Amino acid sequence: MASVSTCRPSLGSGGPLVPGLAAGAIGLIPNVAADIHVPRVVWVVLCVSGLVIAQFRVFDGVRRDRDRYKEAATACRGAGTQQLTSVQLEAAREQQRRSVLLRRLKNEYVLSHDGLTPQLLAGTAPLPKEWVNERLAALGESWRQDAYY
Repeated sequence: MASVSTCRPSLGSGGPLVPGLAAGAIGLIPNVAADIHVPRVVWVVLCVSGLVIAQFRVFDGVRRDRDRYKEAATACRGAGTQQLTSVQLEAAREQQRRSVLLRRLKNEYVLSHDGLTPQLLAGTAPLPKEWVNERLAALGESWRQDAYY
């Protein structure tokens, strides 16, 4: 079963935004731009390109975080599904066991009784409930049904 930490992944931080903005935004501070002697147009281009790069990095980080979250959620659902499948498998095995037992009882009834109807032989009419319940009790079975086909 998946652990709780696996089922609740961190979505990370928006860290890539800071370096991208710093690359271009420094030039927009008036004193820094004057001291470096670079035309203001270059600083604006650096700032815009820094913003664009930062946005790509943020979107890429969000996409990666989303994919990690989906993988973790799938793993959690998969773990839950495996448990559910084992319960369903056990129920299916029990149902199969009961079906085999009822088939044997039907064969026993057909071989031990005369004057059977075509419907009973075809499986469209149920076996006599009292007879089946007696046989199930004799075999140590505790389950019962409303009708036995």
